[in-house]
Amino acid sequence: MSTPGTMTLVELQKLVADSNGEWEHTEFKKTTGELHGGMESLCGFLNGSGGKVFFGVTNAGKIQGQDMTDATFREVANAIRKLEPPAWIEQIRVPTSGTKEVLILEAAMQTDGPFAFDGRAYVRIGNTTSRMPQADYDRRLLLRTRDQRRWEGEIAKNYSLENLDSREIRKTLRAAVEAGRIESTVTTPAGAVERLQLRVDGKLLRAAVVLFGRQMLPEFPQCSLRMARFKGINKTDFLDQRQLDGHAFLLLEEADLFLRRHLPVAGRIEAGVMERQDQPLYPHSADHGTLPDGGATRARLRRAGR
Repeated sequence: MSTPGTMTLVELQKLVADSNGEWEHTEFKKTTGELHGGMESLCGFLNGSGGKVFFGVTNAGKIQGQDMTDATFREVANAIRKLEPPAWIEQIRVPTSGTKEVLILEAAMQTDGPFAFDGRAYVRIGNTTSRMPQADYDRRLLLRTRDQRRWEGEIAKNYSLENLDSREIRKTLRAAVEAGRIESTVTTPAGAVERLQLRVDGKLLRAAVVLFGRQMLPEFPQCSLRMARFKGINKTDFLDQRQLDGHAFLLLEEADLFLRRHLPVAGRIEAGVMERQDQPLYPHSADHGTLPDGGATRARLRRAGR
């Protein structure tokens, strides 16, 4: 991502003079013929505390500019697209003499790194740009992944334990204890919420509301389900339909019941067997993988909530 900017020649001259040559935050390139090397340095700036690459300035700091065409800026734009993850790059054009210009690509310090250019990560040390060591890249990538906050990991404003379905929490707690996934010492809804890491600093996460919330609207409109049985192959005639909102366990159980109510079940009598043998159209294992008490699904949803 980039945005065009402007600067006067006098401002450029002062900027180049104050930089005292190439160093940790400054790179000079004679022309965009050195675009690839300039982008490597820009990548190093992104992985550091920011910096500028000047195209049209010699290594000695002489401002000479170059002719900039539409093809030049397309090439620059394509090079910027090779930065991963996408980064905000400001483009500054400075007229020098005649038709010549200096192009400055500026990268401010950003927190979405580590950044790579054309599949490789770089760092800037002094006036040198070099490949980032793999161990350093892996460490930064791990920190970025750990620091990212997913939607369900954000605080659920205006919600507290009183807004959760304690009966559902106890049911899930029993299933988790029986499966050996939670210690039997966890006996209260509050303790279960803490153990499942659904509360941070005394505040509920959105995941807690999605799993156990008693009232979803209007803050959680996505926690809804519409089910229908159609008369034919089009969607104009209904034989039955239901629409409800609620926490994840409720929606899952209601969907399971709706399917069981409408799917055909074949039956047969076997010799020597007292009870009729029923065979649903689809095997039970295909029906969301639930157990009669929802234990397996509760365990999976609980892990997802974490």
